[in-house]
Amino acid sequence: MTIQGTGFSEAAVLEIFDIMGRKVYIASFNGSHTWGGFDMNGNQVPCGTYTALVHDELSGGVTLRLLRL
Repeated sequence: MTIQGTGFSEAAVLEIFDIMGRKVYIASFNGSHTWGGFDMNGNQVPCGTYTALVHDELSGGVTLRLLRL
C-alpha cells in the first residue's frame, strides 16, 4: 500500500496505529512511502483497520484510515 502526500518538510514522519491505538509502524516520509503490512519488528500485521498519521514540525498532521485485507 503506497501512501502519498505533499506539503511536508523533509523531517516528516509516517506512523501507523492499530485499532487499539498502538503504534505498529514508523518511518520517515518524503512524499511517498510503501507500507507492506509489517510492524516495526518485521512481523506481518493482521487484517484489519489501521490509522496512518503523517506529520512534521510545521503541520498538525494528516490522518487516513487504511484497510488491510
